[in-house]
Amino acid sequence: MTKQFILLEVKRNRHLMGLNESQEEIDFLGDEEKLLKNYMKIEDSDDDPKNLKIEYLNNNWRFSQFLNKILYEVYQNNLGPNQDNSKIGIIDIYPINNKSNWSILNYFGGHKYIKQDLLSLFNEKNKEENKTPKDFYKWILMNKHVIFNQGNILKEFIKTNMYTFNKGSHTENFVLDILSKRGFDIKFFPPGSKSDRDYGIDLEINGKTFQVKQLFEISEDEENYYLLTPMPKDYNGLPVEKIMLVRTTNGDYVSFPNKNYTVDEKNSRYVIPKEFDEDIKLGNLYKS
Repeated sequence: MTKQFILLEVKRNRHLMGLNESQEEIDFLGDEEKLLKNYMKIEDSDDDPKNLKIEYLNNNWRFSQFLNKILYEVYQNNLGPNQDNSKIGIIDIYPINNKSNWSILNYFGGHKYIKQDLLSLFNEKNKEENKTPKDFYKWILMNKHVIFNQGNILKEFIKTNMYTFNKGSHTENFVLDILSKRGFDIKFFPPGSKSDRDYGIDLEINGKTFQVKQLFEISEDEENYYLLTPMPKDYNGLPVEKIMLVRTTNGDYVSFPNKNYTVDEKNSRYVIPKEFDEDIKLGNLYKS
């Protein structure tokens, strides 16, 4: 056990007990700085108070990797391969469903609402002004067991992540069930598999690859169509041929090629210019 780790654990325990210590006793700041460098590289230009906001954190891939590394350390006794043996991750604890041992914790690093909740918790616990992303990262590192190890905070995070995951999983299974019964050639890629994780492919339908999401609403104005869906993502550059949004209440769907759209994250929707109207297909899974 390294000196840095011991000092950090002492500080964490003192903090939990409401105790204080002087900087003269142990130079914790230096140890925090050194330890953080083992987890992520932070450019000076990044470490600015104006960057301590969810928009910056959501677009910072280093922060996502940092969260995953922290989780893998906390659950180092639960690491193992996913279903297609393409990745090592957290297994056998908080599984995504009863068909898999792949843990929902593997999705925390890429989940914007988990990051938002972490930032809110940090701001609640740290009232001082001019806090920077580095302050936030060090706080997570110092409190990783309190945050992520089987407590009320973790339960809320799991509830948040499972809500969005179940929405997507339910929609995929809905499509799979209907089209399989209708004789379509369907191939399902389980959560955590390389095709799902790295390439964004949920289903292969009659030889074409699809990303499947729930459809909430379709609206339009003079220039664009707006397709409301939970947590839309940009799949450009990935081997996803079509994006399909489905109403699980009645089977209505809209599908469009993986191109010529933009993602409006703020309003949780895909935006497709009307000049690409002919690329959009509307239908019903029970009839089309």
